[in-house]
Parts: sequence; structure tokens; C-alpha cells
Amino acid sequence: MKTHERIAENGYPFWIYTPDGYDGTKAQPIVVFLHGRSLCGRNLNQVLRYGTLDAIKKGMNMPAFVIAPQNPGEAWKPSKLMDIIEWMEANYKVDANRIYVLGMSLGGYGTMDFAGTYPDKIAAAMALSRSRQFLPVRISNSKILGVIPCASGSKYCRYASGRSGLT
Repeated sequence: MKTHERIAENGYPFWIYTPDGYDGTKAQPIVVFLHGRSLCGRNLNQVLRYGTLDAIKKGMNMPAFVIAPQNPGEAWKPSKLMDIIEWMEANYKVDANRIYVLGMSLGGYGTMDFAGTYPDKIAAAMALSRSRQFLPVRISNSKILGVIPCASGSKYCRYASGRSGLT
């Protein structure tokens, strides 16, 4: 794993994990991991405490670039995350159709903000967050399955066609 200081003025410092066997000939996907408030600060090593990079350190095989920026202690800024992705595209052979963003807690909010700001840039997003505030979410996963409406506070999602969805 490598560290990178800010690549843009006022940007986030970040870790990069390069997949085993990467030689620059085959495009690889990117997984962006956004941490929660407990890892905010100015010590990039804190980002290694939990999440995707911690799982890789413990032996998980990740056939993708993993980007783990550090937030200094504010809401995640989608434009700063895009700066990192564009830097990756300019410096590594990246599969631009397979960019994934996931986050925990504050990072979950950042994931949703990024996905809403750049919906055509990412293949998928996963936000793991618990809050007293609920946000109605409408998820579309394909033209075949249709839209999955999820009501605020509901324990169930139903496919638009009426089939049972997630619980």
C-alpha cells in the first residue's frame, strides 16, 4: 500500500492499495472506502484501523484498486473525492465502468452525497450508516427488475412489480 499526500490544493490525503499482480496492462476497478468520524484527523495511519484496508491487511484478496482517503473532520466533499478518482484515471490503468464507493457512518453519508453528485461515474455504492434522521431512498438496479422503492423507516422494500424485495 502507498500513501499519497493531497493531489489537489485542500484535497484529501489517501492510501492506495494496488491489486496483487497489477502490471499496468489490464484495467482494474476502483473501490473507494470512506471512513466514519472516529478516523477523521491528520494522521493517515488511522484510516488503517478498520474498513477495507484493514480487511486486506488481515488477508482478504481484493482484485481492485482501493482508495482510502482521510477526512480532516468535516462532511465528505464529493468534488475532492472526484479529484482522487480523476488522478487515479490519469496515473493507473483503471476500469472507468467499475468504480465503487462505500462508506461507514459519516462515510455512509459521504457515499450517498457522492453517488447523488456523480451518479453516472459510479457502478455501485453502499452506505452503512445509522441515524435518527431517515432519508427516503429510491434505488434502481436495472431495467429488468425496475425500481425498488424503500419507504422511510420501513423494514421492507418491494420491487415495483410487486415482488418481495429486501427485508
